[in-house]
Formats: sequence, C-alpha cells, structure tokens
Amino acid sequence: MFNLKSLITPHLIKGKKCFVAYSGGVDSTVLLNEVGKAANEFNSEVEAVHVNHGYSKSSESWEEHCKVFCNLRILFSSESILSIKFFITFASASGKAE
Repeated sequence: MFNLKSLITPHLIKGKKCFVAYSGGVDSTVLLNEVGKAANEFNSEVEAVHVNHGYSKSSESWEEHCKVFCNLRILFSSESILSIKFFITFASASGKAE
C-alpha cells in the first residue's frame, strides 16, 4: 500500500493555492480531503473545482452536494459546461484562444 500524502506533497507550493477537480464522488472526495490535510502543513489554500455537465437530471444535486461538503472548510467554485462552451466560443471568435 502506498502513502497518498507522499504523492500529494511534492505538488504543493508553500503559500500557493492548489486546485482539485471535484465531482463529488468517492474518489474525488477522498483526494480533496487528503489534499486539504496536506495543504494545511504547507500553509496553502485548496479550492475544489466542480464542473456541472448538465447531462443528467441529478447534475444540480451533485453540484449542491459538492458545495455542502466544502462549506466553511474548503473554497468551492463551480462552472457549467454551457458557460465553459460560451467562453471558449467567445475567446475563439475574438482571437484570444489558440
């Protein structure tokens, strides 16, 4: 068995924010929790980033679940696929995305 913390800490930078993709499932919840614990030792912030794909009836519930889990402990941000697609389309049209 490996030590998850030993895989995380080489990627943390003292005083810098670390972003973790967070779906709300078991795997990403465990990863977010472990990164959060390791980041405390580095005086680093952790932000959970959730992408709401909107492809299922429960996608709004998953987003809410993620927000509630992070409440008061971990910074949380969420974007929907529609807003991401709009940004990519807009940036491409304006010549700002390569």
